[in-house]
Amino acid sequence: MKPLHWEAWAAIVAFVIALIYTWVPGPYPMGAFTFIAQPLFLLALVSYAIRVLRELRKKDIV
Repeated sequence: MKPLHWEAWAAIVAFVIALIYTWVPGPYPMGAFTFIAQPLFLLALVSYAIRVLRELRKKDIV
């Protein structure tokens, strides 16, 4: 499997934003969590799922 560099960094950034929102709940951290962190989580998840499916198809498992 290829390294998941940008996916890992996207998840790390999203987790940091989520932690900031947890520690300092306010309108700006909430906006960052809603409009930046959640899409980053989604992009990382979808990209990871696509790579896993490609590898499984390549090995004739799926």
